[in-house]
Amino acid sequence: MKATAGDVNPNDEPCTPQRAGTVPFKALRKDTRFSYCIHVPKSFVSDPTGHRLLVALHGSDRNALELCRLFQNLAETHRYVILCPLFPGGVGQPENMDGYKFLFEGDLSYVSVIDDMIGEVEKRLQIAFDEICLFGISGGAQCAHRYAIVRPDRIAAASIAAPGTISIPGLRDSWWRGTHDLQERFGSEFSLEQFSRIRFQLLVGAADTDETEILPARNSAYQNSVTEFGGRNRVERLQTLHRALKDLNVSSEIELIPDVAHQLEPMFGRVLSFFEDISLGEIEPKRVRNFGI
Repeated sequence: MKATAGDVNPNDEPCTPQRAGTVPFKALRKDTRFSYCIHVPKSFVSDPTGHRLLVALHGSDRNALELCRLFQNLAETHRYVILCPLFPGGVGQPENMDGYKFLFEGDLSYVSVIDDMIGEVEKRLQIAFDEICLFGISGGAQCAHRYAIVRPDRIAAASIAAPGTISIPGLRDSWWRGTHDLQERFGSEFSLEQFSRIRFQLLVGAADTDETEILPARNSAYQNSVTEFGGRNRVERLQTLHRALKDLNVSSEIELIPDVAHQLEPMFGRVLSFFEDISLGEIEPKRVRNFGI
C-alpha cells in the first residue's frame, strides 16, 4: 500500500473532490516566507490509496508552477500527488540565492522547511504517504540529492538532473561536501542502510560543460568550498556522484544525453519514464518516521 489514512488535526482543511487539480502557491503555515504548488489527481479523490508523493524542486529560475504543470499528466495516469516548493532568494541572508541548494542558510534549515511542507500536505489530504519520490533540476537537483542524504528514510526514488554542485554520501568531510557533521547540522547521522534503499536516476546533457556559470556568486557563503569539488563542470560532477553511489552499492543509473546543454526539455521524457517505472513496482510499507502525521 502506497498511502494510508493518518491522524489529522481537525483544524486542517481536508482535500475534497472540488480540490482535485492544481493549487498554485499556498503559503506554508509554519513559515509563510515559503509557499508551494500541489497537484492532486482525480484518482486520489475517488480512492487515495496507492498514491505516491513526488516532490519536484526548481532550479535558480524558481519555476515551481511550471514544474507542477509538467508533472500533471504523470500524476493523473500513474497515481502521483505532486508537490513543488517555492524557495525565494534572500530569505535567511540578503542576496543569498543559493541557500536551499545546500539545505542551509545561516541558521535556517531547508530540511525542516521541506519536512514541514510534506507534513502540511499530508495533513491537508489526510494521508500518510508510504513513499516519497524526488525530482530536481539544476539547483533543485542539488537540493534533492542532499535531502535524500539527510532524510533517506523518507525517500524511495530520486531523479537528479544536472546539479551544479554535489555532496558525497559517507565522505568524512564537513557538510556540504561530505556527511561527517550531519548530526550537528541536521540532527541525524548519515544512514547508509536507509540510503542504499533509494533508487537514483542521474541525468545531464553531454554538452553541459560550462565551467563559469556554476561558480558561486561573489561573497557567497559556499564560495570557498565549491571550486571544482567533484569535477570541473556538471558532467564531471554527476559522474563523480555516480561513482560514489556505486561504491556504496546504491542503485544508480546515469545518462549523458548527446548534444544537450543545460536544458530540461530534452531530458524530461526520460524523467517521466523513470517515475512511470517506479509507479509499477510494489512499495514496501511505511518507513520509520519521526515527524509528520
